[in-house]
Amino acid sequence: MKLNFCIAGVQKCGTTALHSFLSEHPKVSFGTGKETHFFDNERINWAKPNYKLLQAHFKNEPEENMYGDATPVYTFWPNSMARLFNCNPDMKIIICLRDPVIRAFSHWKMSREQGHEKLDFSTAIRDGRDRLVNTPRTSRAWRKFSYVERGFYEAQLQEVFRWFSRNQVLVIQTKELKSEHAKTLDRVCDFLGLNRFVSYPASQDIRYRESTDPTQLGQSDRAYLTELYREDQLKTKQLLTSHRDDDQNDQKLRVSA
Repeated sequence: MKLNFCIAGVQKCGTTALHSFLSEHPKVSFGTGKETHFFDNERINWAKPNYKLLQAHFKNEPEENMYGDATPVYTFWPNSMARLFNCNPDMKIIICLRDPVIRAFSHWKMSREQGHEKLDFSTAIRDGRDRLVNTPRTSRAWRKFSYVERGFYEAQLQEVFRWFSRNQVLVIQTKELKSEHAKTLDRVCDFLGLNRFVSYPASQDIRYRESTDPTQLGQSDRAYLTELYREDQLKTKQLLTSHRDDDQNDQKLRVSA
């Protein structure tokens, strides 16, 4: 058994929807569920990982299928990309991105609903960040309270591209799953080397585990986060543009050859 691809991030950016859609493809297997949390498991001896723990998720799946994992913490979790690469250097990586301000609000809302968060949103994205100071990056606090931190996409993408070549990585925008549903799923299938859907999963099935209404965001909180993310958003756009241009140039070379 070989893990062929991974929806590696970003949390609260439509990974649940994409997992749901791909689960309907007859040649895709996610095994026992959406998130294996194998590559962010710090209890594993990563000097000599026991991949049987990963294989156990897929023991009843057809061998001819493509095996995928959809654990959106991987882009954010230390060493996850290296671990994915060491598992399969030919793996395909899919990243979903969303407006980081809305992403932060959605993350906080989920934590409140799950009973992990007592702070209101305004406090959580300001003073609440102190909970992460001098705290190990592999601690529970970084899983639960990293509302702001997970929205800095540029460093996360740099880590992905450090381990995987640009033709192994597909970045899609959450809004594309809604506004260009079939076209986006075609891109994903082409990227994975799968036949396109004969009948597309219904676009209205898109869900983010909760309804995130952007109008619930206070104006001051929106402005605060927008400014906080401004430079990172520019760097992220430049990074993705450079990789897209490189892909187009590669395609031109292949055509001319």
